[in-house]
Amino acid sequence: MMIMIMGGTLISCVIQSPNDVTPSPQPDAWDVEEVTHVKLKWDKQPSKDAVPESEILSRVNNSDRADDVIKNVYPEDDLRSYNNNSLYLVNVDMVFKVECIRQVENYYYTIHKSDKGGRLYLLYEKDKDTGFLRTTSFWYSKDSVTADDFGKLELDVSTENDVKKIDRYARYLMGTTGLMIPPESGHYTNDGFWVIVSYKLKDPDSPWKEHGPNFTVTNVEVNEPRENSILANLLEVDR
Repeated sequence: MMIMIMGGTLISCVIQSPNDVTPSPQPDAWDVEEVTHVKLKWDKQPSKDAVPESEILSRVNNSDRADDVIKNVYPEDDLRSYNNNSLYLVNVDMVFKVECIRQVENYYYTIHKSDKGGRLYLLYEKDKDTGFLRTTSFWYSKDSVTADDFGKLELDVSTENDVKKIDRYARYLMGTTGLMIPPESGHYTNDGFWVIVSYKLKDPDSPWKEHGPNFTVTNVEVNEPRENSILANLLEVDR
């Protein structure tokens, strides 16, 4: 099912053929059944059209591999376009069907697969005002990235493009030149770290839209992931 969530972003879903009985099919084994467009209204409250949160939580499974329980895959661009925290679990389920959901103490997280082999991880905790679960952290992971990979960067020499060769799926907040917030990118690594890369504009006369080669690396900071981040709460079965 295809759904638009915010700002005109269209989300589409590729559904597995019911005749495919392979336990863990690869992405190229999926058949396209149907693609539709549905609008999902952004709201401060859970959607009235969503299934009850209790029904989604009844799907919690901390033992089976994600590949064994996920039947729906989504176009990679749709999963990568997800950049919103504070979305309700029940609303996410309307966009990316929740088939793999884990519980870690007071946190929950869901895993959603792309047709290119990547995964979107969404972490949830209870909203204090409504009592419903909302997203607080997310990570799209495809390539294996380690903290040591960022040690290859040279300060004031390496560019944003060099960083993207290491991790092209990270969040690059580069459109903030001239504001109080410096340009930077944040990277979860598969060996369990949160890496922040800071940049400066090499040529101030260049338009920021040409930022790829024009932003040079000024600092690389390797941190332990925050307690309320998806990386800090992944179970061993998903590492």
